Amino acid sequence: SPVALIGVSNMADGTEPTYPAFNTISNNWMHDIGTFGKQVSCYFQAVAGRNRVVDNVCYNGPRAGFNANDGFLGGSLFQGNLIANMVRETGDHGPFNSWDRTPYVTRRDDGSTSFVPLRNHIRKNLIINGYNGVWSLDHDDGSSYYNDSSNFLVFGGCKNYKGDHKICGPDNVILYPGIDSR
Repeated sequence: SPVALIGVSNMADGTEPTYPAFNTISNNWMHDIGTFGKQVSCYFQAVAGRNRVVDNVCYNGPRAGFNANDGFLGGSLFQGNLIANMVRETGDHGPFNSWDRTPYVTRRDDGSTSFVPLRNHIRKNLIINGYNGVWSLDHDDGSSYYNDSSNFLVFGGCKNYKGDHKICGPDNVILYPGIDSR
């Protein structure tokens, strides 16, 4: 993976600052990944949050282009990115993939703690689904707290499987929402 932000928690306790936060990943050209390893993404985050992923180009890979491994802290922004030609060697996700199976307790700015992650925002991206992907924005397996707005999504819309507090819209343009399986 060209960019991987990976933190550490004490089981489900994420109250210690042992994770990447407040980073900006921008203006990168990431392509032709996954030649040797197949579990890769242009951008991957696990036990991380409140990061900005803006104005990147990501294409040609075996799995999801951007992958949010868990809900952990939330509060990340994905904006102005181009993701295309991904999910070429698998079929269980989309160019943007998120999931979450474990609630984490994290610390807020005011010092309080919460099991509820901050809301993530996916906006103003161009995402072209293809190959084996079904959804352009694939929020899977309990991922929660996503606002998907003002995106241009080609060959698939938003998947919201399990989890809650996910909003597909407003102002997404979804062109050819399904890929013909013939």
